[in-house]
Amino acid sequence: MAIVNQCNFLVDFSGYKDFRQINVDGKLTELASFKGYTPEAEGTKPARGLVFVAYGYKAEMAYAFIEKGTRAFVFSHVQTRAEHDRLRFEFVIDNIQYIKNENEEEGERKRRELVERGVLLPNRKDLGLDGESDNE
Repeated sequence: MAIVNQCNFLVDFSGYKDFRQINVDGKLTELASFKGYTPEAEGTKPARGLVFVAYGYKAEMAYAFIEKGTRAFVFSHVQTRAEHDRLRFEFVIDNIQYIKNENEEEGERKRRELVERGVLLPNRKDLGLDGESDNE
């Protein structure tokens, strides 16, 4: 039987966020950290103080989109990381679907910047293929 390290959450982000570069295997990479909680649902209690992180271009994108009050569905996996002589448990964002209150303007600006740097591929709108047909 395979063991899968997958943790998916509906998250309300509390507003705490941090962005910095860290050394990973001798190479500098971007790290974004966020705190959030799971909203209360019938028969459950919210889980507060959850730490979510993203690395590289995902860190840049998440940092641009997430602000206080952002709600998103987060696909992640759990990891431990040593920091300041203590062990941290955190959820690494693999993918994220924004539901409400994300900073669309800043997120789109960052996406365009990453396309210009060659980190992301352009989308259909960037290529002028936004759904309008030349045959109409």
